[in-house]
Amino acid sequence: SLYNRYINQVQDFCHTANIEFPPKNSAHIAQFLCNLADSKVKQQSHIRCATAAISCLYEGMDVHNPVHDSDISRLCTGLVKAGTHAGRTRSKVMPIAPFHALFTRWPDNSKLSTKQLRLKAVVLLTLAMMLRPSDVAPKAVTFDPDQNILQRVIFTRDMVQFNDDGSAKITMFGIKNDSDRAGFEVLLPGNKEAKLDPVKALMCYISKTKSEDNAVFVSLNKPFTAVGAKTIGNILEEA
Repeated sequence: SLYNRYINQVQDFCHTANIEFPPKNSAHIAQFLCNLADSKVKQQSHIRCATAAISCLYEGMDVHNPVHDSDISRLCTGLVKAGTHAGRTRSKVMPIAPFHALFTRWPDNSKLSTKQLRLKAVVLLTLAMMLRPSDVAPKAVTFDPDQNILQRVIFTRDMVQFNDDGSAKITMFGIKNDSDRAGFEVLLPGNKEAKLDPVKALMCYISKTKSEDNAVFVSLNKPFTAVGAKTIGNILEEA
């Protein structure tokens, strides 16, 4: 739906400029991006989403994609720099010692309640892999052309592979630039301290829970379906 909004904006631009849709000339794409940057405050986010949406449009139509032109890439960089009125400032790093103290005080994983174990697994995974709630519980959807339906992207159990050396290989999904939702693999190492090991906590949680939709993190009550990003955020806030 996000990509669709930007594609509609391109279509409106073409109608106003009296040019064919989609534009074949990179100059028309450049003009659209300039207009977009002038009308938005957060240029980087909007330009990134717009170029990703436009790329999907051209690739879906199997025609030359002018977004890949080097001049367009340099233009996008220039628009972002020109539109940045104040540089980014560094925020204070959240100390993780209190989390260490919390989980060290808790009993072993096997003695924790399902709610406690879910909290521990979510927090350790998020800290170890520097994730956002929307990474743990993706908001993305994919289109199934065979059934003509939209399907929710879920962080499922088959996306977690536990290795014999105590590590785990986890498949994660990008949000804006992973247009085909192919995902990418991240290696999560273990921790010599069992109570602070994200892999052991995740393994214990998965073995202790069941899921109707094969999700990793599920609700505490039936039908035990995948939780959303808001719930993950609430879990982190509670921790």
